[in-house]
Amino acid sequence: RCKMSTTTAVLATTTPVPVKNASVPAESPTAATHKTQRWERTLAATTEAPLERFEAKLVRWRRLGKNLVFLDVVRTGRDDEWQLACAAATFPPAAERADVVVVEAREEPACSRRGLRALRCDALAVLTERPSAEKPAKNPDTREKKDVLCKVWARGDACTTKNCPYRHAFRDAFEETWGRRLRLRRDHDLKQDAADPFAAYDKYANKNAWRFVPGDDNRKRRHAARHVEFGAWILHRFGRSLLEAGPVLDVAGGRGQLAWELQCVHGLRAVSLDPRSAKVPRKSRRKLLRKRLAALTPDSSPRDQLMARNPRRVEALLDPAFEASEQGRALLES
Repeated sequence: RCKMSTTTAVLATTTPVPVKNASVPAESPTAATHKTQRWERTLAATTEAPLERFEAKLVRWRRLGKNLVFLDVVRTGRDDEWQLACAAATFPPAAERADVVVVEAREEPACSRRGLRALRCDALAVLTERPSAEKPAKNPDTREKKDVLCKVWARGDACTTKNCPYRHAFRDAFEETWGRRLRLRRDHDLKQDAADPFAAYDKYANKNAWRFVPGDDNRKRRHAARHVEFGAWILHRFGRSLLEAGPVLDVAGGRGQLAWELQCVHGLRAVSLDPRSAKVPRKSRRKLLRKRLAALTPDSSPRDQLMARNPRRVEALLDPAFEASEQGRALLES
């Protein structure tokens, strides 16, 4: 009897009684830090502030995932913007074209990331719609550029835009905190640490330092140079003699960046295959090709003549129909 009562007591003290709360969504272990779920829990947990009902003009709105919508509104009779956070079920489809809305909301304990007064929207009704029948842009920004903080300057980089129209000064402590957070994120992404062997090169300091060097894999490169790195890796991996035997076919070539790198930088014949129409090359590339064409002589090598031309582009989809066509067979067999 003592053993049974002891076991029963242990089970009663160690087995928690599940308490269901429908207002707080369940947190999955795999997405515990997901931003949308974190905001949902914040919205469901904050209920102490009194409920306010007012009319406001909808300035812009944006979605965060599938379950959350943010709205920037200007209350009738006021000039400052407020930010509302509401569940997607509270935001009806007609609100996408709304001009003036009636809102029931509670104030959040902290302001938004932009320093706006933040409220949690419990109910929303459309009072008037916009005159245009078309659906407005999801996030139109009505502010002037001089009132917007330059993101490049805020994260500590040198703004290279001539006569940058954006603001290069912090207005308050919130913007300073936001800029510090941007710099920390940039340093974390680039790992710009003197003691870190994987620190990234500064592409503005040396234009050629961040190119691929065979055997040198201890430095990070920026994502914008992926075609540069991949083209150099192809040449190093397969060798020039093999690649010069036929054209290198870049399937789904996009804008043709890899084909340009192979042909106009490394002197390998390349063909870009993509069903979309090609964009006009940049002005600097057109200028470079004109200079190379002007410098050609009858004694110029085939490689120099190849590097003075744009890579060939075939606007087609690589499918059985293209492979069975005369153009496709000639291209694939070459």
